Amino acid sequence: MVQRSFYGHTALSLAVSAALILALSHAIPARAAQSARNASPAAASFSGWQARIVGNEASPSRLIAVDKKAQTLFLFERHSPLRLAGKYPCTTGQNAGDKFSEGDLRTPEGVYFIIQRIASGLDYEKYGYEAYTLNYPNPVDKLRRKTGYGIWIHGRGVPITPNLTEGCVSLNNTDIAVLGKNLTPGTPVALAEAVRFESEPTPEDMAIVNALYKKTHDWAKAWSSRSKKFFDYYDAEAYALAQGESFDAFRQQKERVFKRVSFIDTKVRNVQALQGPGYWVTWFQQDYRASNLSSKGVRRLYWQKDKQGDLRIVGMEWAPHLYGTLTAGLNGAPVASEPAKPDKAPAKPVAVAVAPAVPAQPIPAAPQSAPEPRQTPAPAPRPVATAAPAPQPALPAREPIAVALAEMGAKPAPAAKAEPRAAKPVPGKPGLGDVTLFVERWRKAWEKGDLNAYAACYAANAIQGGRQGATAIRNHKAGLWRRSSPKQVVLTNIRITSKQGMVVVDMHQAYTDSKSFADMGVKTLYLQAEGDAWRIVREDWSPMQ
Repeated sequence: MVQRSFYGHTALSLAVSAALILALSHAIPARAAQSARNASPAAASFSGWQARIVGNEASPSRLIAVDKKAQTLFLFERHSPLRLAGKYPCTTGQNAGDKFSEGDLRTPEGVYFIIQRIASGLDYEKYGYEAYTLNYPNPVDKLRRKTGYGIWIHGRGVPITPNLTEGCVSLNNTDIAVLGKNLTPGTPVALAEAVRFESEPTPEDMAIVNALYKKTHDWAKAWSSRSKKFFDYYDAEAYALAQGESFDAFRQQKERVFKRVSFIDTKVRNVQALQGPGYWVTWFQQDYRASNLSSKGVRRLYWQKDKQGDLRIVGMEWAPHLYGTLTAGLNGAPVASEPAKPDKAPAKPVAVAVAPAVPAQPIPAAPQSAPEPRQTPAPAPRPVATAAPAPQPALPAREPIAVALAEMGAKPAPAAKAEPRAAKPVPGKPGLGDVTLFVERWRKAWEKGDLNAYAACYAANAIQGGRQGATAIRNHKAGLWRRSSPKQVVLTNIRITSKQGMVVVDMHQAYTDSKSFADMGVKTLYLQAEGDAWRIVREDWSPMQ
């Protein structure tokens, strides 16, 4: 049944495209959640998450859920209604409980998203033929001061046994070969102590979906109107901890944009929602248009309740490469409500009418059409039911932001290792530990306007925007700096990954010059070794909206 939305356009009532609810068995009170966010890992233990998967017609097309207690991975798909499409034996961390620190041998608990597939350079016995990286630690994990990185879903070269990994989720090679086509970038993954399924949402479930849907759209409207109310949607203290940047700097940058552009139009589509242990995530297609810039991508907002019980944004993620991957539940209305008048939004929250809640029940058996996983397959000499990965260019035209593989100050992850140990340096070649020193040298040369030192950081054939070669890059900067010299270059949220013989460094960059020009965005540097030093072979820039 089609209803009128809060803003007068035709849409599903309440959920519209709000996709799926993963609810806690026991809700965490707002005051307790607020105090837990800033507590130490020992005090803020969220282990033992009992996740409920609640289906409706607006569910996402696909969801992965891992039950650590049962050592089972479930694949859910929405074919009106949500159903179990497959289940596979898996193995998780050697130690029980939620992950809080690097090396604790625990699998994290929460809502995560698949970032990318790795299908080369893997240690076969440990990872099998393929691996899928997750965005651990997500913003709430960082808010809770969790550490560690490199949490993957991957295969195994030998038959799996329970509680085998250092924190990853591992499947038998034959199973991940079948499941792999469903592990596309952006797919949500719920990692929990236990997983339960419910066929109908409760009124409380839908009340949260209703509130999140409305807040997400109101946030976008406040952004479009360049209103000061835009900043009220954030928890400033929590945001600074989760994002690793000052909220005042974030606010000042946005306010400069608000003054500089003549218009902003931010539209959100296909809002989807999941509840994790003590937080919620909404993600959606975002279309941003302004007088100086337009962009499309998938935005994720992480919400928690403040001391007053109001939902506020504590963290964000942006994935421009995922636009078009979301599918909304537009085949029917799982929940009926009073239709709003088309010319104005209702003054009070929409009343929710739902069918009586069905008690939680164990995960049902997989349907006949679902693949029957082998329990103890023998190691295969070659991949089973997997296509050979397409060759990747040495210098990809655009890379997504690498999320949560390694942070400044942590041990950088060597190539194709989910739970890495420090790599031994190769004589005569720079090590991964030298990357942070190199990036700081590049930053200082830029900030000081030292052309020679700046240009020396680039390979002879380096690419920067439309410029080819270190000489062209140097000449371009020389022209710019004659008109206005650099004043400050600030780098935050630095993440380092190693891929196909190249090191990729992603970071948030804030720049100001002597004439008060300022911008902020994501800078990506691709580094290769030249003799005993690193050199930049490609530099990409994506401005923040």
